[in-house]
Amino acid sequence: MKWFRNLKIKSKMLVSFGLVVLMVVFLAVYAIIKLRGVDDDFTYAIHAPMEAEMQMTEFLSATRELRRIVSGMIMYAPKNDAARVDAMYKSAIETYDEIGVKALNDFEAALKNTRLNKADADSIASAIILPTSSSPAEIAATFAI
Repeated sequence: MKWFRNLKIKSKMLVSFGLVVLMVVFLAVYAIIKLRGVDDDFTYAIHAPMEAEMQMTEFLSATRELRRIVSGMIMYAPKNDAARVDAMYKSAIETYDEIGVKALNDFEAALKNTRLNKADADSIASAIILPTSSSPAEIAATFAI
């Protein structure tokens, strides 16, 4: 420290201001790096989940259509109107195959395109309950209101 005391005042001031400038440059670089990270996170939070949310909304719409059809099947089942129930069953299967499966595949693709971790993706996907049965009675029991 003796070397610093032996310096002239001009040199001491230059060394001190040099250290302050170095600290400011370091803090500026650090702030820029952190702001880029915040910007990336904000952009992700605004844009990425929207696609998955839109696909989930489409799937929920298909599920509502299935519930409507199954409710009709439940109404006509006690009246022994097998032709109408069978027609509604075929309509339910077509709705599920055309709209529901497509919406689920699009939803899964949207999840894969986001930066969600596996636990988040699994928790979202586990909230979806799919009918795996093939008989009208089992579908009616699954979607009964």
